[in-house]
Amino acid sequence: MPQNRLEELLAELDQQIAGADSLDGDLKQRLEQLQTTIESRLGEAETQSGPGSLVEPVRQAIDEFEDSHPTLTLTLGRIMDVLNKLGI
Repeated sequence: MPQNRLEELLAELDQQIAGADSLDGDLKQRLEQLQTTIESRLGEAETQSGPGSLVEPVRQAIDEFEDSHPTLTLTLGRIMDVLNKLGI
């Protein structure tokens, strides 16, 4: 069930990235890359190097966007919670 929630949140993040006119190209590209990394590792949870392997990049993105993009930050926080539940 958490994996389905993660997929929903990633779709929500995709919509927010596409609609965020205030993101410059570099920031947008980094968020898209983070999203792609999470999506590519969904089926590989057992082979990850540890539970924090994807959580740390998400946490860094949260710190970076906390003040300027609160909605994006909220979605990233939810993604991080699901990743923790999945042990990814």
